[in-house]
Amino acid sequence: MQTFSKLLYVCFTIAPIIFAYFVKIKKKESIKLYGQEKYYYKNIFLFYTQSCRDHLIKLKPCDNNCPQNHLILLTNFIATAKQSISICVLTLQLFNIFEELIKAHHKGVEVKIIMDREMIGVNSPKLQKLGRIGIPVKTQGENSCIHHKFCIVDEDDKASAKMFFGSMNFTLNGMLSNYEHITLTNDYRITEKFTKEFNALWKEFELI
Repeated sequence: MQTFSKLLYVCFTIAPIIFAYFVKIKKKESIKLYGQEKYYYKNIFLFYTQSCRDHLIKLKPCDNNCPQNHLILLTNFIATAKQSISICVLTLQLFNIFEELIKAHHKGVEVKIIMDREMIGVNSPKLQKLGRIGIPVKTQGENSCIHHKFCIVDEDDKASAKMFFGSMNFTLNGMLSNYEHITLTNDYRITEKFTKEFNALWKEFELI
């Protein structure tokens, strides 16, 4: 009888505690996969700010909404890469980002760039430098346009993969003269889809 009582005690006191523990573990796993603990989303909105042109040139921001601060954010974002950087853009005329890609390459990070064919002439000096140091650049066939603007960092590492994307061209006008948006995220569900798109384009396109 005492043994049976002890058994009932275990069932109705300890068992619920164990069950609650496993529920808590599962909930944490769910949050890590889909909740706010793991993933972040930062949105940047740019607007017409010609008065900040000198701030981009002199690298001295005036306030939190200054395009120079946004550029610093993007270059620092790229600088965190440890394994790879895959960037797909219409054009690449922002010197700071260009230099950050070169720094990453020299640190052993694999850098791959896709750029629109019509912009090759505009970016010719930069492309020549990239070619000399071994950073591959690919472009599409004729009669089409690459209008993507995204950059994926460490795409194959689920724990650290992240990216930014949006409407902004990587130009001074894109940062100063237009109304644009950029989203930064480490949501692997998003980076994975963009990575598949990039890899498909990379396989299809030809080296410059």
